[in-house]
Amino acid sequence: MDNFTEKFQDLLDGTYDCVDRLVLNAYIYQIQSPGGFRLWWRNIFGEDTLDDTHLIRFAGRFSRRVRAWCKSNCIPLIDASAKQRHHELAEHCIPPKQSEFRGVYCVIAGLAPNTVFKVKRKDGIINNISKEYRFVKHYSFYLIDPYWGKIIIKINPHPPFNVNIILNGHEFVERKAKHKNIIFQKEANCFTKISSIAELELCAETMTDLGGEGRIHQLCNSWIYSACLIFLFNHNEQKPFNLNYSFSVSQIELSRNLLFQRGGTMEKVFNSVIDRTRTPLNIKKVSTIFGAGQRPQRKQLENGFKVECVVENHKYNLTVFKIHFGKLTVKMYSKGEHVLRIESIAHNVSQLKCYKKLDALPEIIAKLKKILERFMNILDAVDSCFIDNETIKNWCKPSITNGTRISGLDFNKDRISSVAKALIQIAAVSDNFTASDLVTKVKELFPDYYKYSVRNAGYDLRKFRSKGLIAKKERTRKYQINYIEIRQIAALLILREKVIYPLLANGGKLHHGRKPSNYSELDKHYYFIQKEVQKVFGIIGIRNHKDNAA
Repeated sequence: MDNFTEKFQDLLDGTYDCVDRLVLNAYIYQIQSPGGFRLWWRNIFGEDTLDDTHLIRFAGRFSRRVRAWCKSNCIPLIDASAKQRHHELAEHCIPPKQSEFRGVYCVIAGLAPNTVFKVKRKDGIINNISKEYRFVKHYSFYLIDPYWGKIIIKINPHPPFNVNIILNGHEFVERKAKHKNIIFQKEANCFTKISSIAELELCAETMTDLGGEGRIHQLCNSWIYSACLIFLFNHNEQKPFNLNYSFSVSQIELSRNLLFQRGGTMEKVFNSVIDRTRTPLNIKKVSTIFGAGQRPQRKQLENGFKVECVVENHKYNLTVFKIHFGKLTVKMYSKGEHVLRIESIAHNVSQLKCYKKLDALPEIIAKLKKILERFMNILDAVDSCFIDNETIKNWCKPSITNGTRISGLDFNKDRISSVAKALIQIAAVSDNFTASDLVTKVKELFPDYYKYSVRNAGYDLRKFRSKGLIAKKERTRKYQINYIEIRQIAALLILREKVIYPLLANGGKLHHGRKPSNYSELDKHYYFIQKEVQKVFGIIGIRNHKDNAA
């Protein structure tokens, strides 16, 4: 259990982890390269017919057959525009849950980028075959599998006939739980009440244990050839044409769901965490989006804590807490009335630096889980941090490392505080980092430091290493930072930005008059503390700059 979950364990009914969304790439390996595709075409159709006209005919034949099949079987086929979201269009076509429907219930056609082959001929002879990445019309088949639930298969009818398969982990767990007679309540894509969380966790783990030779592989093979590829090549043509698909993981989402006993407590915890960690983590995106359901509103929470929310179009507000790191994302948001969800997302699995084949799915999930737990531990470290006076004094003093004198850490300098903020954000999503990663993050967070170089980063990292705040891996160029040091760095930054600066704003002079509309509980405490600080200033003889000018 991570530190964040352990801290609020008394307020929870339980937790469970689940693969929320899994996107697979399906491809025919032997025709991915221009040379392999030319050899495949020559063996089947002959090289004389290899031109752009015959390649485009595949898409035309596919479109005609799909539209005729949908019309004869009364299945809706929707031509979506660029601004329409496909899953919202397909929601209106979902069969009722009571029916034992199996198969395709909707087909949506729309433009999307993909690779296609381009053949150039000169004097009737093939001069070049190249791969181009451009927008072509794809066909998305929305279907229901009796064991896996809703599945989306998106096929490109142009050679090399690439396919995307989208699976939903909660759909799989829901059917698995029904099979084991587990009583639960499900709202949208989340379980809100569960009779046995331990058994549900076991159902979720069965999906993560499946490899390339498991049920996911069988599921994809059973539907690609029978529901999609059949409109390009019939069953008699598929085997002699050697149309054997291989599968790799493209995108994946792993979620940890905290089931709170009370929805008001969950809102209070979540809003407090955002308020305290937004500044030290320097989150890139804290956005408010609007959902489709209606959540019960609780205007007054415990201890008089009031959550200010803006309701538009009669929809409830949903705050999303995000950190982006390249193609990796970690985020936290509320789901339903009682569930707080924390997700780690790999938009491109290649950034995890592991094998992408479907056989490596357990390894991919293990890496995502490690990122998720690191993010939650960092949140806990920043949320409950502390630093003493002696530590601050020691940081400011110079130190000697390997016989070399290194200056101390002065957090009053903007460059040192900027590096500290960048280190906290890097530690939230990455196990280790290099000086180049630090330079990239500093320039991203603080554009004024556009001249910040690797040499500057190396010098600053030596300062942090001399104080034991970071460590360097042996025989590598990578650095590590642990959670104890994160607590100390975050505490000093919070003291400067949340305590010292607000109290000394405008020379410590009180603001009188009408209170602003967004006057929070923290602002009230600042006001009362400033009143006491004014008395202290009067006793010790400190006057603000306006009084001195007078």
